[in-house]
Amino acid sequence: MVNAEIRDAGFLSELLPSVTEQLSKSGRSKRWAEDPVAWAEEYLGLEGQVWGKMRETMYSVRDNYGTGVAASHGVSKSYTAGLIACWWIATHPLGETETFVATTAPSKVQVDAVWSYIRSFHMLAQARFEAGLIEAPLPGYLTSGAEVRWKLPTGETIAQGRKPPDNKSDIAFQGRHATNLLFIGDEATGLNKDMLEAGDNIATGARNRQLLLLNPTDPSCEAAKMWPRDDDTEKRDGRKRWNFIRISMCDSPLVTLGEGIDLSKVDGMSGPETIERYQEKFAEDDPQYISRVLGLWPWGAADGILFSEETIARAHRTCVVPDSEEVYIQFGVDVARSGKDHSVVYQARFGQVWEMDPETDKKVKP
Repeated sequence: MVNAEIRDAGFLSELLPSVTEQLSKSGRSKRWAEDPVAWAEEYLGLEGQVWGKMRETMYSVRDNYGTGVAASHGVSKSYTAGLIACWWIATHPLGETETFVATTAPSKVQVDAVWSYIRSFHMLAQARFEAGLIEAPLPGYLTSGAEVRWKLPTGETIAQGRKPPDNKSDIAFQGRHATNLLFIGDEATGLNKDMLEAGDNIATGARNRQLLLLNPTDPSCEAAKMWPRDDDTEKRDGRKRWNFIRISMCDSPLVTLGEGIDLSKVDGMSGPETIERYQEKFAEDDPQYISRVLGLWPWGAADGILFSEETIARAHRTCVVPDSEEVYIQFGVDVARSGKDHSVVYQARFGQVWEMDPETDKKVKP
């Protein structure tokens, strides 16, 4: 009897570390599912890099059906979106009907901006696993191409990034649903009504979420209709389950020198020098300054429509082919009012807009 009790005690002493580890692992997984910042700091080792507005955005996605982020330039917008996507996959049950992340943006380049961070975090997790710092890497593998996908070894797709198909922006993710679904729309000033409604159409479950991120340059865009104006806290268009966040360059840890942030890890962000450059270029009441530095919509601005760098670059890659041999050209003048604004003379040509091949510089009919 005594020997049996001794054997039982020995067995329990051997079993105890395993039980303790399993309980610790279970508690850690539960905490990470409830705290995306803790997951980022402990699992990915990003301690000292998750700063104030990033934290606010991550917790908002956890707590609200919809989160809208209007941000200035250079404040980790796409980085944060990629981080949230990885946390979502890491802390929910795997399987394309269980958990899914859908990301979109107006162009393939903009889709790839978020997915470049998703890919980096996936590689970081793998490296930390191989170094023995975490118990498991992020699941599956990532593809590339016209559509980027995150797949499990079984072939199931658990995340997908794509731009709206040409002339079919309302069916980019048609029919896609999951118990835990996260829809991310980056550069949302360029998403039209159909694409924004596509997010509503797939994020229908109780545990579904939406995240829209943008630079608030165009107050006439479809996404702007969702935002409350100034101090008006009432959400318009029935968006009462949405939380709206503004990120100014002044919120950057390089400006606030936030406690606990490793500034050497965030030195690529906008800082005091960036703000000074904008102040030299624009008056502080200029729509460009209001949107790109302060992260505010330039409501009511007379010249409120501000084109993105990509739109301007694409315009430079086009030419006008006249409809007939008789060419009509009209000139117009935008007269400056005051401050650092400039008067602009422009010409309008009538015909078809063709793109130019960047390699041959020849006209390419659309």
